[in-house]
Amino acid sequence: MDVQPGGEYALWARVRQDRGGVTEGRLTATIGAARADTVPVTGADWRWVMLGSTRLPAGELTVTLEAAGKGLSVDRLLLTDDPAYTPQGRGSDVDIVPPPAPGAPTLVEATHFDLRIRWQPVAVSTVTHYQVYRTRGTGVEPTQTCLVGSPSAPELLDYNLRPGEEYSYLVTAVDDWGHESPASPLLLARTEPLAKCVETLVALSDLPEVAATPLDGTEAPGLYRFTDAQEQVLEIPFELGIEGDYVIWLHGAPDQSDMTSFSYRVDDTPWRVRTLPGKEIVAGQQVAERVQWDRLMDHRQEAGTVWHLTPGPHVLCLAKAGASPMSLVLDKIMVTNDFSTIPPGERFLW
Repeated sequence: MDVQPGGEYALWARVRQDRGGVTEGRLTATIGAARADTVPVTGADWRWVMLGSTRLPAGELTVTLEAAGKGLSVDRLLLTDDPAYTPQGRGSDVDIVPPPAPGAPTLVEATHFDLRIRWQPVAVSTVTHYQVYRTRGTGVEPTQTCLVGSPSAPELLDYNLRPGEEYSYLVTAVDDWGHESPASPLLLARTEPLAKCVETLVALSDLPEVAATPLDGTEAPGLYRFTDAQEQVLEIPFELGIEGDYVIWLHGAPDQSDMTSFSYRVDDTPWRVRTLPGKEIVAGQQVAERVQWDRLMDHRQEAGTVWHLTPGPHVLCLAKAGASPMSLVLDKIMVTNDFSTIPPGERFLW
């Protein structure tokens, strides 16, 4: 607990005895170097008990609780410098006034897919964080469905947005009792539009030569298997018409029960490693390949790997990653400069 200022304080705890009247528990508290009283705890209903009062210095102090007996529960502690105060309910009646609304948020930076907004911090010491609400268009409301972030600092980077779209924002402040302020004035902000949206789809079946093994066409048309046994680099060529930043989606699936890791790169850029979960197991049997879209990225990375590419031919390379076993099935890739694009169909969320 952060004691400000130093002085005489009473420590209260909200307690109950889970075993009802069958047994009696006892609770002792130590605040910093000061030991408070030991009090009995009986009854199955929550109630407040005072663990004692003592003089405390200013600053952070640790409260240590020691319990004797079985079934004793504690869910809240309250420290007060008002000797006449007795907490009721959950104890939050000491602060029933929510903090004031933050000032109007302003746009700091806009890119094709990100908006960075900032607002004046609320000058109330009990404010712990802010709630940022956003929606496309102008219909934002301070509701759970519009909540996009809860930063402790008065700033938010909102990413994975659509290019050339307008978004509306509201911000509220939340104090350490959970009270939320009224909403700030509305902010309307727009991402930068893309001069031209590029989506290049390459099917392995259209390539004249590929270092992968085609599967039985009747069961998996267009699918190829690529394994570490081939000891080769799978090269998938593609061509772009304009310069820009691009991400790549791979349409495939792991073909083994263990996790599958593979290396990937574009042209001569550094190799990176992607890891996918193993095949689904149902009733002890591996489920047949469930081909899904995966945005190439490092493991646990939130946003995909981005390459800055020039017009002309390029090559996506896939290879074995170290000593990890690898077996993939895949049929196509998609290269796009629109980071908000999600290919139709299922995708890996891992």
